[in-house]
Amino acid sequence: GLHLEGPHLSIARKGAHDPALIRPMTDADQAMLMAARRKLPVLLTTIAPESVDPARVTALAKAGIVVSLGHSDTGHATAKAFAEAGASVVTHLFNAMSQIGNREPGLAGAAIDIGTLSAGLIADGIHVHPATIR
Repeated sequence: GLHLEGPHLSIARKGAHDPALIRPMTDADQAMLMAARRKLPVLLTTIAPESVDPARVTALAKAGIVVSLGHSDTGHATAKAFAEAGASVVTHLFNAMSQIGNREPGLAGAAIDIGTLSAGLIADGIHVHPATIR
């Protein structure tokens, strides 16, 4: 399978990604993903809600593409809406995303709270503190 991380990310949470390559998802991008999925056993794509319409997430998920949220400043409510639209994973929990706050759980909090989302974590003790991993 294949995991495509970008280019439909948030510039504010781009991490190591080149900001010149970050862009909203177009019809052509969606068609390319759907064509790729027909040739691959598994296709996962990381997107930021800021760059993709929820209707596209639904279409991708219905086509068998695993949609992951990441590289995003999105809040809990938007993450929940995208989970309801078909997103099912959060990419590298706690990195390049809105964090848990006292009034806004952010994407990190949504990943923990929303039961239909699973999450990947870079558990190297560098990207995420060992105490947070535990």
